[in-house]
Amino acid sequence: MSNGKKIFFIVKIIQLLIYGISVAWAFFYRGNTPNWPLYLLLVGILVGNFVPLHYRTNFFSTDSGLFLKKKTRKLENIIEMTITCIVIFLVIFLNVF
Repeated sequence: MSNGKKIFFIVKIIQLLIYGISVAWAFFYRGNTPNWPLYLLLVGILVGNFVPLHYRTNFFSTDSGLFLKKKTRKLENIIEMTITCIVIFLVIFLNVF
């Protein structure tokens, strides 16, 4: 595996861990937490910028996927965007109620 792919996978794992910590903290202390789970979530989104430029494809890319080898990067980008939107919604919802 190339060095760029290793960095890509490490960054994605760190990003998902940050998402999980943010959702868990907002869930366990819902209603009485400060806004830092939301700020942690934003840091998790920004961590995605550490992916090497070669592996950052546009949203409609037809290149083969890195996780799903038989699918395109477009599907992977849709899955990643959906996960990010769900996590944002959960953290905001749990912080408010």
